[in-house]
Amino acid sequence: MGVRNYTIIDIPMTSVAQAYFLGRTLGENNIVLVEDNANMLKDGIFICPPYVLPRLNDNYDLVLNVDSFTEMNESFQNMYRDFIKDHTNIFFSINHEQNKNTVGEIFANVATKTIRNMYPQRRGYLEETFFFK
Repeated sequence: MGVRNYTIIDIPMTSVAQAYFLGRTLGENNIVLVEDNANMLKDGIFICPPYVLPRLNDNYDLVLNVDSFTEMNESFQNMYRDFIKDHTNIFFSINHEQNKNTVGEIFANVATKTIRNMYPQRRGYLEETFFFK
């Protein structure tokens, strides 16, 4: 499909598992961790923890969040939302609405268009696509 670069932002233990699996599947030369020099990797997967987010300057074709946006504290939700709206035109979310701040509420004032559907694979989850610009 022509996609060559991915950035994964996740908590450390999940990132370790992802790095191991992806390194074994795609080859360790295709995986860059936060301590490595990401600029040396033109095509591949960059895996980093959330604290690296403010240092990322790339623009992304799509940002995807599954099962975590509503679990973050409010200040990180706001930082992540602002990063997303400044670095992509499309944000796709698969999250539930059981916590205090829903993804729809967090993006209500920044998205120019929103598409919401029930997520068919998990009861109580929504898939939402937010467009910016």
